Amino acid sequence: MGASTCSADPAVQEQMRIRRELRIRNRVNDDRLANWKREHAVQLRLLLLGLPEAGKSTFIRQIMDIYKLTADEDTRRPYATMITRFCINSLQMLVQQSETLATEQPALGTLTSAVSVVSVAYIKALAKDTSEITTETAYHMKLLWADQGIQNTFSHRHQFQLSDSTRYFLDRIDDIRRPGYIPSEMDLQQRRIGMGSIDEVHFQLKGNSAVLVNTTELPRKQVSFFQNNFVAAIFVVAVNEYDQVQDVDGESVNSLAASMNLFKAYCESPLMKDVAVLVFLNKGDLFKEKIGRVPLRDHFPEYGGDNTDEAATAWIAAQFEKLATAQTFYVTQTCATSANNVEFTFSAVKDVVVRQSMDQAGLFIFF
Repeated sequence: MGASTCSADPAVQEQMRIRRELRIRNRVNDDRLANWKREHAVQLRLLLLGLPEAGKSTFIRQIMDIYKLTADEDTRRPYATMITRFCINSLQMLVQQSETLATEQPALGTLTSAVSVVSVAYIKALAKDTSEITTETAYHMKLLWADQGIQNTFSHRHQFQLSDSTRYFLDRIDDIRRPGYIPSEMDLQQRRIGMGSIDEVHFQLKGNSAVLVNTTELPRKQVSFFQNNFVAAIFVVAVNEYDQVQDVDGESVNSLAASMNLFKAYCESPLMKDVAVLVFLNKGDLFKEKIGRVPLRDHFPEYGGDNTDEAATAWIAAQFEKLATAQTFYVTQTCATSANNVEFTFSAVKDVVVRQSMDQAGLFIFF
């Protein structure tokens, strides 16, 4: 009798009705999702955007590694020459800037020692396209790299354009100069080496065919790719460059400000209205190391928070969120040279991308 009284209770009956309806919806949802996957057997297309040196190529190589798509030795071997030239050209830049800074800001201590005079002349005389590090060249390179004046110059690289991977390679001159040197996957990631004007990585994303496209076209031209049916745009920002400058249309502009301006231009494009936007605040490890000694407010006076990694990152994220116009927006801090960090970050992206693709297809899911 108690059971019949309970079943007659209007509140209980309503709960039972809701549960039945949810079970039906779930079955319908499963059927619709299965049908959608069969009927929309198209690629989920993701586009990587951002300024040079933001870490886009490094990110795409980490995705290749996560999905076991790493390049074999034959593919990596030709890049040895590019890395050799990079090492020489980077040291030449440091020598040039050490002299410039020694003249303009002598207190920085960038002047090389008397012991390095011969090495300075030797490195400056090397052709820009030198593709071999001989025993003699290696000697002068290592001597200069160890010079305190060059190290002080490197510490002030925010005043000129120098790749963050410079230290990684100049610390490994002996390895790179060995006969038969074949760049490792990490070497390619550190150098942000691409394979043509556009990198594409094909993989499976939650049972769907997906392609991640990295365009290395000039930033302003990247917007043209939005018309190619992309479901998401991943905008990569080198947050550690908040105190650095780069050339934009012939003018020296703060790198982080330049990223914000470029992001704003992308968001204003009508081609972006149906694209999910994900902002990756990249090089978080370098940012964390720098923020304690180089205050963000020195370069962004409008920032009024603490000089900590957490507060500064939150403020930068908020600036991009203010600029975003997409209905689906996601921002997070990343470190593209860390496979674990990229894998964790990308796992969160998967749901955003699949949901956005279903929304574009007119499939509405009940949760």
